[in-house]
Amino acid sequence: MLSRASRRALRRSSCRALVLAGLAALLTAALALAAGPSQATLPGRNGRIMYQDTVGKRVQLFSIRPDGTGRRQLTHFADGDAVNSAWSHDGRRIAFERDFADHAGIFTMNADGSDLRSLTPAGLQGMPAYSPDGGTIVYDRTLGEEGKPSADDALWLMDPAGGNQRRLTAQQAPGHPKFEVQPEFSPDGLRVAFARTESDTRSAVFVIGVDGTSERRLTPWELGAIMPHWSPDGRRIAFNSYPDAHPKGVSSNVYVVNADGSRLHRITDVRGGKRNAGMGSWSPDGRRIAFPQWTVEKDGPHFSLYLMNADGTGIRPLRSTPTPGHVVDWARRP
Repeated sequence: MLSRASRRALRRSSCRALVLAGLAALLTAALALAAGPSQATLPGRNGRIMYQDTVGKRVQLFSIRPDGTGRRQLTHFADGDAVNSAWSHDGRRIAFERDFADHAGIFTMNADGSDLRSLTPAGLQGMPAYSPDGGTIVYDRTLGEEGKPSADDALWLMDPAGGNQRRLTAQQAPGHPKFEVQPEFSPDGLRVAFARTESDTRSAVFVIGVDGTSERRLTPWELGAIMPHWSPDGRRIAFNSYPDAHPKGVSSNVYVVNADGSRLHRITDVRGGKRNAGMGSWSPDGRRIAFPQWTVEKDGPHFSLYLMNADGTGIRPLRSTPTPGHVVDWARRP
C-alpha cells in the first residue's frame, strides 16, 4: 500500500518527488511524479525547451533555446508552485499544475506567461497534457479523502477551456489504491501513455485508448517505471525507472520500449546510486532527448539539464554552465 508521504509526493510532485529520490522515493522524491505531466512531442522543427526549477521557496517555470541561450522565467508566483507543464501543439500555449497548500489545479497561459487562466474546480488536479490537435487536455484527478475508501485517483479528459470533464481510466477497486500519473497523448492522438503506481515498489507504464478501452501494461512492475514520453513518430516510449524500489547503490536510468511493449532496453548507464538520470522529452526532430541528471545530497536532490542523442550517446550539459531544472518538455517550433 502506498504510504501517506508517498501518495502526497506522487500527487503534488511527480517530478519533484518521483524522479528524484528513488522509487521508494519514486514515491517520496521522485521524478516529479509531479510531468510530468506531459505533452506528446510532435514531429517538426525544434523549438524551446520548458522546465521547472526552484526560485527561493517556490517552483517556477522557465523556457530556453536548445542551444542553451535565451533563458526566460515564465512564472513568478508567490503563493504556490508551478509544476508539471506541457506545451500546446502549436507551442503558443502552456498547461501546467499549480500547487497550493491545500489544493492543486490546472492552469493555462500564453508561451510568454501572459493570459493566465484557471480550468479546474477546487480539489486535487494536475499533470496536464494537450492532445496533438489541441482540442483536449488529459490530466490526473484525485477524488475523495486520502486514506479513506472514498479516495479515487484516475485520469480525466477535458476541453482546453476546462469544459466537458470526463473520466478516462476506471475507478480504483476497494482496498487497492493506485495513482495514475504523467499522462501523455500519442502523436496520433489515439492513445494515452501513463504511469500507474500501486505501492512504494510497484509502478509501470501503461497505454490506453482515448475512448477508455484497450488498456495495456508495457513494462514489468519491478522496474518501477515512471515519466513515460512518446517519441515523435509514435513508435517508442522512453521512461525512467528505479529497480527494486531504488536499493542503495542503484541509480535511476532512462529506458526505451516500443509502443507494443517489445524491445525494452536501457539507453543511459549511470551507476552507483548517487548520480541519476531521469526521462525528460524527445526533440521534435526525434534526434535528441533533453533530460535531467541529479545527485542526491544531504539537503536533497540537485538537478541539472542535459542533452543526449536518442540512442543515449553524446551526453552533454544543455549549456556551458550548469542549468538547474527538471520536468522537461520540448516544443515544436510553429
